[in-house]
Parts: sequence; C-alpha cells; structure tokens
Amino acid sequence: MTCPKCGYEPTMAEMQRSPNDCVSCGINYEGYTRKTAAQGPASLGIEAAAKSAEFSRRYPGAAPVVIIDVNMRFWSMVAFMVKWAIASIPALLIIMVLLVGVPLFLFGFVDSYSGYKDRSERRAEISSAHSKLDPPQKIFTPSESGLDYWLSYLSANGDLRTAIVTSLSSSGTRFGEITIDCLSGTGSELKLSDRIDSTLRSDSLPKTVIHEGTDRFYIAFRACRDAPRKHVTFQ
Repeated sequence: MTCPKCGYEPTMAEMQRSPNDCVSCGINYEGYTRKTAAQGPASLGIEAAAKSAEFSRRYPGAAPVVIIDVNMRFWSMVAFMVKWAIASIPALLIIMVLLVGVPLFLFGFVDSYSGYKDRSERRAEISSAHSKLDPPQKIFTPSESGLDYWLSYLSANGDLRTAIVTSLSSSGTRFGEITIDCLSGTGSELKLSDRIDSTLRSDSLPKTVIHEGTDRFYIAFRACRDAPRKHVTFQ
C-alpha cells in the first residue's frame, strides 16, 4: 500500500509490522484519509470563489451592443420575408373582417331600425287616419281577375276616398292603398305589398282614369258608394 501523504511504498515485512501507519512519515492511513476528505469541499469552495472574483475583475459588466448591419444572403432574406408574410395573413384577415364586417353590421342595424320605425309610424298613421271596417267588407270583382278584395280601412275627405284593401289569392295575402277622386273618376295605382305597414301612401301618387271592369273600378265603386258627388261611372 502506498502512503497517501509521502508516497512511500512499504515492504511486506513493514506492512505486517505496521499495517495502519506509514513507517516513513508516521501518519495513520485511515485518519489522514478522513482529514483529507473533510478539507476537500472547503478547498473547492475557496477555489471557486477565487475564480469568480477573477472573472468579475476581468468582465466588470455587460456593455450595450448596437447592431449596425446584418449580413444575410439574398435568398435567405427572401425566405424570411415570405415566412413573415404568411405569418401575417391571419392578422390581415381579422383586420379585413373588422373593417368590412363592422360597418356592414352597423349599416344593417341602422337600416333595420329605420325600417322598423317607418313601419311603426305607418301603422299608427293607418289607424288614426282611416276608419277600420270590422269585419272587412268583401268587394265583388269579376271571377276572371283571380283576386278577392276586402275593404279593411276607409277614409273620406270631400270627394276623395282613400281605401286600404286586403287581397286574397292562392299565393297569399297582400295589402294595398288606393286614393280615388269620386267626382272625376280618377284614382291612384293600386300597388300591393306583403305587409299592411309597408303599403305606399297613395295620396301622393298620380291619378289616372279608372276604367270600368278593372279591379280598381270595383274597389272605387265600393269606396265612393256614400260620396255626395260621384262620377257617372260610379253611379
């Protein structure tokens, strides 16, 4: 066994005579080994602290770095720009949806509200300006017209009569307003709508001669029945 301190290698006779102690320097093998093991971590910590102090002395702090140029090959730059463009597509789509969708939504909302307001005002106008016939009165029209009309509302103003009629056919129920000049035998065109609150105001429409045998004639004939002065065709 070689001595861990002095490196002396005893002979067989010396090892038999002193198996635990070195015959050269006199140390106890086991005791020296324990002492060396106990001093090892402390010495390593001192060495590490010395190295850290030396590193701090050589490099006192981080210095700011300013990049003034980037060396990039042309095709690498092209590939980078393509990747950047592809990565920005989702954001561009979101921006386009916001720029287009939000104004359309607001426009549709305003338009719907405006239409709802107009229809509400139209319903109120019909109720206040016309006398409602309950139940509606059937207007007799020739069978070849294919439509059945019912007089739902009627208002009178001198020789003028404004009637709101309900049209029944195989395609559904429709509504229309017509203004008749009972004295001159003229009236506005009858424009049918799917909603009673969407009917056009007929008093502002131009009036034309009402010919006998037409749907307008039978509607006008019924509307002018109580008029004090009537055209000869309505008598």
